[in-house]
This record gives sequence, structure tokens and C-alpha cells, in this order.
Amino acid sequence: MTKVTSWPMYFCRGYLFHTYDYAKDKKNANYEVCVKSASSCGSTEHDFYRVLREILEIHFPGPGGLKLCF
Repeated sequence: MTKVTSWPMYFCRGYLFHTYDYAKDKKNANYEVCVKSASSCGSTEHDFYRVLREILEIHFPGPGGLKLCF
């Protein structure tokens, strides 16, 4: 049985992320995300910018206790 948890903020690999609804009225907002693209075969790079609306953490059952956050 997989368990899903929703968070208003999340700390991962030294970075703290907030959802837009959580941080919109705060002095320091960290709800924008940028994903850098990798160019292949000389194609033009396109970066992906978005506002973080929801943070989901998925817990997978089993002895490993695996988690995925997106």
C-alpha cells in the first residue's frame, strides 16, 4: 500500500522549497523552480520555469522504505 503526503514546504539536498500558497505573503519566498535543460546534438537549450503549487511525497512499502518527492 503506497502512502502519499502533501507538504506546504520541503527540505531536500540542502534546498528549502515552499508552495506558492504557503509563501505568497512571506518576506522571503522560495516557490519558483527552474530546471536547466541539457542540449543534445547541437539543439537549443530551453530552461523550464514554474511556480511550485504542490509538493507530494510518495512512500513505497517494503524493507527499503523508499520515498519519492515531486
